[in-house]
Amino acid sequence: MANSNSNTLPVSSIPLTPEEAVQQFRAMRDRIPEFGVLPAGEPSRLAAAANVTPEFIGVTITAVSAAEPLPGVVGSTPDEMRLELEATQRWASVLDELDALRAGIAGALTTRRYRLGLKALQIYQVCQQLVRSLEFSNLKPLVDAMKRTNRFNRRRTTAEQPEKKAPEQTATK
Repeated sequence: MANSNSNTLPVSSIPLTPEEAVQQFRAMRDRIPEFGVLPAGEPSRLAAAANVTPEFIGVTITAVSAAEPLPGVVGSTPDEMRLELEATQRWASVLDELDALRAGIAGALTTRRYRLGLKALQIYQVCQQLVRSLEFSNLKPLVDAMKRTNRFNRRRTTAEQPEKKAPEQTATK
């Protein structure tokens, strides 16, 4: 049965490659009105006005409708303000979806890293056993490299170890 909603894009059953996903995100970014990363400090400067409730905005829209000079003061008609409020609420739902998408991608990435890390740690353990045999002595430099780069196998160096105070000796007479 065909989908009657003409706004729905066809969903492919072929998984995206990371490169395709980045390309699609960049294409979307170019189409989002007012897209931009705010400079440092700017979000906190905008926070007070940006965080007023939709209910408060609704009451102010009613005030703009009720007082003739107000549209000129704020530079918007009540209808323009309603449209902007509606668009803001719709874009907030987009942000919610992006947060869910980011969390899902982070979970998938953690799962991939886990599988790969587990395999690497298993290989390291097996190689440590194999290198004991003369037949696999060629693995020795690789095991040494694994030992150097394995963060789970590091011991504190003398610079990283906290200083131990020598016990104080009391003078006896």
